[in-house]
Amino acid sequence: MSDPQHLWLRVTCFCVSLTLAASAAASDYVILVGGLGGEPKYSDEFAKAVTATRASLIKGGYGADHIRTLLEKAGPLSSGGGAEAAQSTLTNIRSEFERLRTEVSEADTLLLILVGHGQSDYQEPRFNLPGSDLTGHGLVELLSAIPCKDQRLILLFSCSGHFSEILSSPTRTIIASTDGPRQVYHTVTLPYFLKALDNNGADFNGDNKISSLEMLDYLSEQVKEHFAAAGNLQIEMPSLDDNGDGKITARADGLDAGDGERAGVTILLPAPGRASTAGQTPKEETGKK
Repeated sequence: MSDPQHLWLRVTCFCVSLTLAASAAASDYVILVGGLGGEPKYSDEFAKAVTATRASLIKGGYGADHIRTLLEKAGPLSSGGGAEAAQSTLTNIRSEFERLRTEVSEADTLLLILVGHGQSDYQEPRFNLPGSDLTGHGLVELLSAIPCKDQRLILLFSCSGHFSEILSSPTRTIIASTDGPRQVYHTVTLPYFLKALDNNGADFNGDNKISSLEMLDYLSEQVKEHFAAAGNLQIEMPSLDDNGDGKITARADGLDAGDGERAGVTILLPAPGRASTAGQTPKEETGKK
């Protein structure tokens, strides 16, 4: 990133940070969904990933009573303090969104994390669930009914970049495992997302918090190294959309003008091992050159 672009990003991120800081007293709500595995190894992987993510979010300051968890198989969550997961059917997901619609205010935030398999026919992407799948346009409908203006999405599944194109909105910060519908294989991004939640490697600017932009940078670096170490062509590109223009950005291609501003000040959680920083004004995100 050139120096003028760098300065521009710092200034715009600071302006956005003032806006987001104004709602510091707002509540955070989370929906975690583990999709259909298709094979026992994937079902187990998705369930463990969602459970680990939930634990990290609670440790980072999210209220356990504000986290809804849905898995391929309903039941008690390990180390969940008595919490249980509902089955991740389309009906149950719709019910959770309907419940949130009546609880969430405009000043609140919603974090949605989807873990699993996806597919796309280049017309309509799908997130695979037990029974009927969740489509891209179906998710738009669910999210649009939620009053809050700060919606943060992390889509950890194949073809998830196609979802980003459909979900694009000025009120949404979207990180996806892929940069479009082409990458149809099981994503390699998921374990690196979990790693980011469990160590300080993603806190690039040292402010003891992990922003969406830092998460994108971390995933981009780790996935690139993954393919390089295997000696394979990189076919998976973590992507971002946070300005509502419907044009998703992969860090490897350079961020499009406007992308990264909101993500730079959208704090996902404190860096692992740090005290909760909920309600504090984020340090200016410097981005990555």
